[in-house]
Amino acid sequence: MASRRSTRIIALGVILASDVFHSGSGVEGLLFGSLLLIDDGDLALAAVASALALAATWALGPRWLARGFDPVAARSLGAGAGALDVVLLGLIGLASVAALSTVGALLATALFVVPAATVRLLTDRLRTWQVATVVLVLVARHLLLRRRLAAVR
Repeated sequence: MASRRSTRIIALGVILASDVFHSGSGVEGLLFGSLLLIDDGDLALAAVASALALAATWALGPRWLARGFDPVAARSLGAGAGALDVVLLGLIGLASVAALSTVGALLATALFVVPAATVRLLTDRLRTWQVATVVLVLVARHLLLRRRLAAVR
């Protein structure tokens, strides 16, 4: 049910961005991205999003972990503030926007959810889960870009 709903929301967003608000992007570009449209601004946004995510994970990671597993106990440790959630959601939004121009809405969603869910099946340690997820995303993105470059040639 949630899968159908998210698919409909993505489709609605693509239609609104391409046809109603005339964003300059076609439906294919919004859904699948385009290597030909990447510019220095996109690379800078990706670098900033990555740096902010790494810094926030280093600084707030233990608090996010406590808040995620036991919000009541996290409040007593000083990690129960709603600001933690706002920072996390803001970073997820920034990373999502940074990924859209390169891989598109469909693959960006897959690159955020599928690797973490896959690695979670293999480990129960948080650090291993984080590192393996990042490695899996990097490998998948490398293979995707390599395939796209081969198709362009």
